[in-house]
Amino acid sequence: MRLRILHLNQVLAVFCMTVLIGCGATQDLRRRQYSRGFQSLSRDEQSLASEGKVALGMPPLAVYIAMGAPLKNGNDMSMPVVPQQGMDRWHYRGTLEKRNESHEPNWIRFLSRFEGVVARPADVNYLVVEFTNGRVAKLWLMSREYEVLEIWR
Repeated sequence: MRLRILHLNQVLAVFCMTVLIGCGATQDLRRRQYSRGFQSLSRDEQSLASEGKVALGMPPLAVYIAMGAPLKNGNDMSMPVVPQQGMDRWHYRGTLEKRNESHEPNWIRFLSRFEGVVARPADVNYLVVEFTNGRVAKLWLMSREYEVLEIWR
């Protein structure tokens, strides 16, 4: 019995370390995965994407590097999917961490639930990233009940 408990503790320790290491490195992993495309982004876009921030005017690749894959159907139960050509709205579920509206570029940092975020249900929101002509045109922050809280255009 003692051996089983020890084994379970070791498994939990490895799992926790994997989660903790993975949470901080997701932008880095996506940046390396799409290194050619990342190099084609402007310096501002590279910097923002590397820090997990999204700004108006960013191309889809920069948003993907910053935020990861959007939800498949834009609802709670859907899993992330690799964005496809023609997806004009990407949906994320998580929490708004911070924003900068004091100078250009205006950006927000939204922590997706698939980026290792654990939030109280009351803190959970949705972020909709809307693209027009291959660039972020609007960012919609919505409540759990899908009420629009803020829009950045």
